[in-house]
Amino acid sequence: MQNKRKDNTNARLFAMKLAAAVLSAAVILLITVVFVKTAVKKDKKEIKSKPPEQLPEVSQAESIPDRSIDEDMLKNNFTYYAVGPEQLHKGLLSDESFDESGGGLLPIFNALFDKDGSQIASLEDNTLKCHSEMINPLNQMLTAFYSSTKLRTILISKAYQPKTVQQSEAYDHYDIYGNYLGYYADPITEDSEPCAEHDNGFSIDFCVYDGNDKIRQLTAEDKYSWFEKNCYKYGFILRYPEGKEQFTQKEYCPAHFRYVGKAAANIMHEKGLCLEEFAELIKNYSYDKPLTVNTEEKMYMVYYIAAPESGDTLVQIPTYRDGEMLPFEISGNSADGFIITVSLDDSFTLKDNAYTELDSSSLS
Repeated sequence: MQNKRKDNTNARLFAMKLAAAVLSAAVILLITVVFVKTAVKKDKKEIKSKPPEQLPEVSQAESIPDRSIDEDMLKNNFTYYAVGPEQLHKGLLSDESFDESGGGLLPIFNALFDKDGSQIASLEDNTLKCHSEMINPLNQMLTAFYSSTKLRTILISKAYQPKTVQQSEAYDHYDIYGNYLGYYADPITEDSEPCAEHDNGFSIDFCVYDGNDKIRQLTAEDKYSWFEKNCYKYGFILRYPEGKEQFTQKEYCPAHFRYVGKAAANIMHEKGLCLEEFAELIKNYSYDKPLTVNTEEKMYMVYYIAAPESGDTLVQIPTYRDGEMLPFEISGNSADGFIITVSLDDSFTLKDNAYTELDSSSLS
């Protein structure tokens, strides 16, 4: 009987020890789980608050890489294009007055609105026109200026004016907001006479409307310096830049801009040239060894071919393998030859090497 009681007592003691051990294990397990969860939660918070060690590089502006021209493609793929002597004074880079009889002029009014239809600039004279090739680049430049500065104060004061309209004749006047002011004639003054270059259809003058009917000529000051710094991106140049008087024979004029196309404008900007210097520089480049330039959109080759004393000039133009000519533009230099600009595609370019260089100091 005593042995039985002893066995029962031992069983109860064993059960109690076993229960205590299980309880201790459960407590330890619970503490471990809580600790791990806390550590993980804390670690997650720390990771969430930390920036990545290295962010991926993001290109701010997608532009084509600098490339050089494939001379073998040029040598083996070209044709001849005949240009008559009457073209010597025609084109983007010539000084010829525009012939209205041939058409090709558009009202500058068409360039004064952004894509949403909001007016971003104004005209001093609603009869002013420009060459059709210039209307879209002008609109793009005015839109970019407005996007950058939020200013609607630009007033185009001078450009091509039809020969049938004289400064002494009356015409409709509008203010910067397009409100009708009346039908009257402007007084003729020396300052109101457009320079001869406006007759080519590629030149414009800017003024600034300061409010309260105050209009002043554009200067390269404050936000308006944007035009001198950025016009080349849209194919324009400051026609009479400061420090180039010996070449242009004109005083510095910060308000007078000329459209010359993106290739020529980018070259002049890169090399710090005025139009007269560019016309001399390009004579050093031929079809076989052209001057190449990479813009944000594409690559161009530019070269010169001298005109013969009489007859047509045979100009080499690169072609695709099927014989079709690449997009090109020919302009006379109003003196002794032609400047050819060709838009290149990938089949005529090599990677990683830009610009055929020539020291522009040789012009001085």
